[in-house]
Amino acid sequence: MVVDLIAVLTGIALGGVTGLSVLRTVVNPRDRSSRAARLTARLTYRALLLGASALPHQRRERALDLCVPLSLTVLLGGWLAATAAACWLVAFGLPSGAEEVVRVTGWSLAVIEGLLFTVYLSKLIDGYQRREAITTRLQARATSPLDAEVVLADRLRGGSRSDLGTAFEHWADWMADVRSSHAGYPALLYQRPAGEMCWVEAAVIVLDAAALTEAVAPAWAPPSVRVLLAAGSDCIQRLAWQLNIRLAVPSVSMHGREERAFTDSVRCAVAAGLPKERDSDRSWLAFQDSRTRYAPHADAICSHLRYLNGAWGPERENGAKGETVAPHSIQ
Repeated sequence: MVVDLIAVLTGIALGGVTGLSVLRTVVNPRDRSSRAARLTARLTYRALLLGASALPHQRRERALDLCVPLSLTVLLGGWLAATAAACWLVAFGLPSGAEEVVRVTGWSLAVIEGLLFTVYLSKLIDGYQRREAITTRLQARATSPLDAEVVLADRLRGGSRSDLGTAFEHWADWMADVRSSHAGYPALLYQRPAGEMCWVEAAVIVLDAAALTEAVAPAWAPPSVRVLLAAGSDCIQRLAWQLNIRLAVPSVSMHGREERAFTDSVRCAVAAGLPKERDSDRSWLAFQDSRTRYAPHADAICSHLRYLNGAWGPERENGAKGETVAPHSIQ
């Protein structure tokens, strides 16, 4: 009698926990998914990386491509297995006549979980397509963080201040969407890019363009510049935290821009029509004040996820402006 009661209570508890996990994962009222979704994605990635770390780049990419489908399969399989175990425990503890009712209930719950998982998968795919759409369009004009001023110059030559503000607003919406979708659907963080450039590099390019605009022409810069910098920095830091990346904010960040002097970037933007409201030293300090909030975390995310396309390089000991020796004002 006692054993039967324990079995029934354990089965009900297991079924309740499983149901809450399904709802927490699929409904997701906050921008943080269930622990089951986070752990399956993280552990699957680590297992694949451990097995593929010694492989050549292309083969390793093929192996890591399996991370999302495998982690989602494990997630759904875990839900179904837990539901089956819960039903078995309840049926074990109840009189023999109740077995059929428990069996039908179990199959019904499994069907519901499958339908909810289909909804979850559809939302995940939509989030991935939105992420890659902006990245692919940006890739047509840029290939690395060094091209941020090129993207900015194209926008300056091709439109007005209002048009530039609209572009920054569009990118800010994209960064906010990436943050919410990748926090709500953790497997998205491990989904490989569709093209040569990953979304992290695309984010740094648009954020560098915004930071350069704010640094050189703070009064002229559209209000959406600050919105983009805030949304982008929050997105990058939040997703780095989700990957268990903890960094101290440095005073200078040259991640991905070691080969470009800051004065050359300013010259390119000013030649395209950006008004110069600050001298080089003040612009540099303002640029670094913005860039240190996102670039180091973006570099760490790329390293963690093995997005090694050559755009990121090691931090230099000297050359804080991308030159041989940094100016004394920022040492």
